[in-house]
Amino acid sequence: MERSYFINTNTRELDGFRVQILATTDRQELEETLTAFRFIYGEKLPLDWIHEKPWYKLRAGAFLTRLEAQHLLFTLKEKYPGAYLTNSKNIKPEEITASRESVYE
Repeated sequence: MERSYFINTNTRELDGFRVQILATTDRQELEETLTAFRFIYGEKLPLDWIHEKPWYKLRAGAFLTRLEAQHLLFTLKEKYPGAYLTNSKNIKPEEITASRESVYE
């Protein structure tokens, strides 16, 4: 019981928003987009991908509020016109800090 309590209190994840920049069934396209994104925007902005069969989804940023996420969405729309906001239930607190720093520089 003590171990479960320790794990649950130390692995906190938050609800928030991310910007989805790609949804594809092609793993190679996902990896190419991920590499190109990292080349353009660097490592500062959190980038996460998930696989919900048959889709690979590439998501950027990690924000608590929709307003902050919309700022990133506006920035990314030029390069990724199909980008949109999505809810996320697995945001780590350190990702939120990184997103805020990279967007407002």
